Amino acid sequence: MSTLKVDAIRHNSATSDAITTHSDGTASAKIIDVAGGPLSNRNLIINGAMNVAQRSPNVAVNIPGGKTVTDVDRFGQWTKTADANWKSAQQVYDAPADFQFSRKITSSAANTIEAGTYHTVRYAVEGYDAAQLNCGLSSAKTVTLSFYVKSSLTGTFGLNFANGANNRSYATTYSISNPNTWERKTITVTLDTSGTWLKTNGVGLEINWHLAIGSSYSTSTLNQWQGNWRFPSSATDILATNGATWQLTGVQLEVGNIATSYEHRSFVDELRMCQRYYEKTYPYTIVPGAASYFSGAFTRRDGTASSVVRYYDVNYKVTKRASPNITLYNPSTGASGGCRLDSGSYTAAPSSPEDSRMMVYSNTGSPPSHYGIFFHYTLDAEM
Repeated sequence: MSTLKVDAIRHNSATSDAITTHSDGTASAKIIDVAGGPLSNRNLIINGAMNVAQRSPNVAVNIPGGKTVTDVDRFGQWTKTADANWKSAQQVYDAPADFQFSRKITSSAANTIEAGTYHTVRYAVEGYDAAQLNCGLSSAKTVTLSFYVKSSLTGTFGLNFANGANNRSYATTYSISNPNTWERKTITVTLDTSGTWLKTNGVGLEINWHLAIGSSYSTSTLNQWQGNWRFPSSATDILATNGATWQLTGVQLEVGNIATSYEHRSFVDELRMCQRYYEKTYPYTIVPGAASYFSGAFTRRDGTASSVVRYYDVNYKVTKRASPNITLYNPSTGASGGCRLDSGSYTAAPSSPEDSRMMVYSNTGSPPSHYGIFFHYTLDAEM
């Protein structure tokens, strides 16, 4: 091995040094990007390390049909409605070095994959965040997706990139060589130069990992953009095997053709970013709907008792992507659509909800004389 000993490195057309070495073995460098991407905030994925799971931390959830997020924040699924409960998902303490959590999918049966079957793990990049990628333009950028995966099965597996309308997609594969072993995968793709791609608060770019896909959504045309929502026909259907497992963590999407090391963020920063899409008043480890849980509940007390309907203004912790779906909970019983007025349980409803605030009132008609109100809430603005 040889050693290059220099005092500085400079481009032959530059007027100053890019790297200056020092006698103590250190160096000063003028670095403007990493593989064409920014020096910080490289990762366009929120919660890629699966650290945040506000809805059900460390609790297995049977997956319903539709586009849903049920456990780990921001990582949901798209499931054919008729195929609900084919699988469960859970944040688990099982991860490769430098990580703590992963999201684990478990197949509930040896399911029959029909032509119209579709099950994916889905991540949606908001349009505001994806706008820099120039999707749909001749200047569309090259990006690199990297992730850690572990499965009880081996072979060829599939995923796709797609627009929000799911009428443009890029189907590709990755392989898993060893069962029940963490492996890092890297996929580089030049984004689409045609199609419609949202650049505001809708779905700007979608990534779907194939769990089970029928022939109606399969293609042998890989590694190029095409019409419709398609996945590799050669990919393994994980949900066709009873008890099969598939786990994901360390997901990073960055500009450029090189997968850099995973950009870890603090738990607080990750949680705040997740709260743009989902927020709850319950303490972090408590699943919404828990009975006899007043800790964290919205509480407002007035100086005098009154039987007049009162509207209580609520400011969200974080401005939401859009006006959210709101669920109110009675902190005494855990029942949804309810509140506590002093010592009694009554129904409640939101009023005039916006992306940063709402009002809440007891809609029981003629409420009893009371000093104040208690309720929990969840706000869901996922895509």
